[in-house]
Amino acid sequence: MLAVSEHTSADPQEEPGEGGQAAAVAFMSDGSNLPDGGPAEVIRTHCAFVFLAGSSAYKIKRAVRYEYLDFSTLEKRYDMLLRELELNAP
Repeated sequence: MLAVSEHTSADPQEEPGEGGQAAAVAFMSDGSNLPDGGPAEVIRTHCAFVFLAGSSAYKIKRAVRYEYLDFSTLEKRYDMLLRELELNAP
C-alpha cells in the first residue's frame, strides 16, 4: 500500500512528507538492526512506515500534515502514539 503525499520536503533526497525521517527509515529497513535479524518488508501508508520483520511489526508515524491529521512535529506524533497505545490496550 503506497500513498502519495502532496507535501514538499526541503531535502531532495527525501520523499515528500518524511520530514527528516530518512535516517530512521533506512535504519529500520535494514533487518539486521531489528531483533529478528531477517529482512524487513516496508509498507508505506499516508501517515506511517510499517516494518514487518519475522513475527514482529514496527511503526514510525510519518511527519505529515493533512486537513484531518497533524503529525508534523515529534511531540504531536508522540501524543498520538500514547493515544494509540491506550486504544489498543487489552
